[in-house]
Amino acid sequence: MAAMAPEIEQLADQCIDRLLQAGSGDFMASVANPLPIAIVNKLIGFKGGDIRKMLQAAFDSSAVVGGTSTLLQLAICLLRSFVTHRWIAAQLRAASAVGDNILASVSRSVESGALRESEARAILHIMLAAGGESTTSLLGNAVRILADDQALQRQLRAQPELIPNFMEEVLRLESPFRHHLRVATRDTVLGGVAIPAGATVLMFWSAGNRDSAAFENPDEIDLARTRRHMSFGKGIHMCVGAPLARLEGQIVLRRLLARTACIALDPSRAPRWVPSLQVRRHERLPITVTAI
Repeated sequence: MAAMAPEIEQLADQCIDRLLQAGSGDFMASVANPLPIAIVNKLIGFKGGDIRKMLQAAFDSSAVVGGTSTLLQLAICLLRSFVTHRWIAAQLRAASAVGDNILASVSRSVESGALRESEARAILHIMLAAGGESTTSLLGNAVRILADDQALQRQLRAQPELIPNFMEEVLRLESPFRHHLRVATRDTVLGGVAIPAGATVLMFWSAGNRDSAAFENPDEIDLARTRRHMSFGKGIHMCVGAPLARLEGQIVLRRLLARTACIALDPSRAPRWVPSLQVRRHERLPITVTAI
């Protein structure tokens, strides 16, 4: 992942170039949406994929569990997901087991019997979806916070070494994925609430990440904060793509802040969130930018 830094920087600059030339635009459409899906596509090793369709496939995966779609919308998402799954299956069958990308590694695991082909397809589909969705959300949420706080922009431009700390605070305050579901295996009590065995537990990361018992001034950005958030999970459930999301986020913000004097919300067009219980992503984020 770290070896991809120059490629991420190049792609980030290309996306930012178009935004600066126009002076304004939808940050999601111009930067946050295309960059992560292109990078994860490269990292996995897919060949000949349509980036727009792959991005839609990533969004479809989260829409299915978003809790706000109609039956018709769900059916359309599932149909597109089925088409994507078949495309991934074809990529896996055509993949060479020789190589250092994820697709080659998964292919070797299938050949050795460590993975069934159905498991391999599922892993690749999840990586594509999560690699596109999570970092897309993170980038938009970070720029939205910056656009709302000019003093913070000035501080990060003067002290770019604080950008990693800022990214962690963005992840804490605006987790890309809002919750995960778990099933209680036995009767238990959590926070004074009785949870019977078999109950579905909806764990909202924003609740844990803004817990005043764990974080001082939990609703504020603290660039000196050392306690980490739960947005990428923990232990064996730690997000495997967390290092890549952090790398992409830091590079994009560093390049964007270095090349602008001001980032602001577009007063003529309001931002809009994707309606979802699962993801915290902007559907659109119109901004204005002033180049240096």
